Amino acid sequence: MTTIDTKIFNQAMDAPFEQLDKVLSYIDDIKKFINWNTIGILSDESRKNLVILLFNDSDLLGTLRLNLDIEECVKSINAISENHQPITLRFWQGSSLQKEHLENLVHLKEIWDSCSAISSLLDNSQKIVDFLTEYFSDKNKIGRGKNFTTATKNKVWNDGHGRCMFVGCGESLKYEFLSGTEGNFSYLAHNVASAVNGERGIPYFSSILSDEPDNILLLCDKHHRLIDKVAAADYSATTLALMRKEFCDLAENLLDGLSFEAVPVYTILWPVNGQFVSNPQLKDIASSLSLLKSRIKGQERCLTDSNTPYRKKPEKFNEDLIDLIRDEADQILQGTKRDGYKAALFAFGPMPALIGLGSLLGNKNEFTPMLRYRDSSSWLWPHNNVIDPFYEIKGLDLLTENDDVVICANFTAIAEPIQNRAQELKESVGAAILEITALPEYMGNGAIPNPESGRKFCARLQQLLHDLKNKHNTKRVHLLVCASNAACVFIGQAIDLHHPEIIVYDFAKETMVARLVIKNNGKTNELELPS
Repeated sequence: MTTIDTKIFNQAMDAPFEQLDKVLSYIDDIKKFINWNTIGILSDESRKNLVILLFNDSDLLGTLRLNLDIEECVKSINAISENHQPITLRFWQGSSLQKEHLENLVHLKEIWDSCSAISSLLDNSQKIVDFLTEYFSDKNKIGRGKNFTTATKNKVWNDGHGRCMFVGCGESLKYEFLSGTEGNFSYLAHNVASAVNGERGIPYFSSILSDEPDNILLLCDKHHRLIDKVAAADYSATTLALMRKEFCDLAENLLDGLSFEAVPVYTILWPVNGQFVSNPQLKDIASSLSLLKSRIKGQERCLTDSNTPYRKKPEKFNEDLIDLIRDEADQILQGTKRDGYKAALFAFGPMPALIGLGSLLGNKNEFTPMLRYRDSSSWLWPHNNVIDPFYEIKGLDLLTENDDVVICANFTAIAEPIQNRAQELKESVGAAILEITALPEYMGNGAIPNPESGRKFCARLQQLLHDLKNKHNTKRVHLLVCASNAACVFIGQAIDLHHPEIIVYDFAKETMVARLVIKNNGKTNELELPS
């Protein structure tokens, strides 16, 4: 079988075609080797590079460049698209294609994907002519696109719900706050400028998008001046287009919450080695609950914030651990009787405390922990979709009848103190070792990527603990955990009837020490300090 060098289809790395007959001959030749179903045209800020890209679905197969007059360019493009494949035009604003970009199909594909916010379909020959005419016209062309129509103004106002779309602002534009006057105090700003020679002007796009609602931001006066006058260079059309999309997506998600079930929200923020986290913001609560199709009922109920005496005396926290956990669990159970024992828990603290809290709340009720996501320093879930499994379990095939079993939950990281302590327990009491480790792509603070993923893991761990007791006669499980706050609560909720005694460890300098013992009396879980 003959091997074809795919570099020969990347014609853009060579000089552009200057004769129509050579273009047509080249197209006929490459059709013997590659089949494309989508065509792209990519331009850049310099307006000195125009590249035709040939795709099969999302795979970039080849490229070419043309140095022809407009009429011959149109004939060439029509020949490339003889089967009426879609032609998409994109613009790489703020950057210029260099030789190293053209020499690498992977780089070109990455650039193409990054330009999706500035895109238009050229679905007939007239649009191709209009684009090429605009593209090759005088760069200093004066003039603007169409003015805003009333329909466009109304659409942008409705998309913005009367609030500034600039990221993190959201100011209501329905009032002038100093005087209390009601009205429309918004400004409309183009992502792609309506004038080609404007700050974010783009040939062809400036005219066709000038009255397109998706190309227009609703802004307050301050942020209108910021993107147009004060720091225009910092805000490309791509940046602003993504900002608009993210605002609209977030607004719709928050408004969808009006139809969600209202559930109580409890906050428990225990300090960790003197460190603390802030209470969740309302938008964090709304975002976290949206995956449960729920919204906050009334106000957040803060049982404990981080500003407690335990911040300065972490050793005192360990001494009072049992009473602290029981008190918080009792308040949640008593406070949710009328809500069917259902609530969202924004709980943060030492791992044994969170595991103990989960064990007292149990898995027969609907208490769902929320994730404090370290990467963004906020409360959110990293994935909207359920991922199961996001972990693997090792050591099950080596289990025999062991009085003691070590379970290492390696979610945030594979920590050396956990590995060392597990080996010490293996040598001292003959414990078998089971390792529950996040898959490499999920390892980290967000290893449990979604609340439903957490529930599925909780059920799997519950069954595992049941099997240890009933199939392997295990009496004690030594629990060594390196995981997020939400993961710890889920782990605690898995501890149930007909399970071995659970000894929960925590980090202490370079090792791990036992902090909590969880037993079941046949009805409920009971907590003890290690003897």
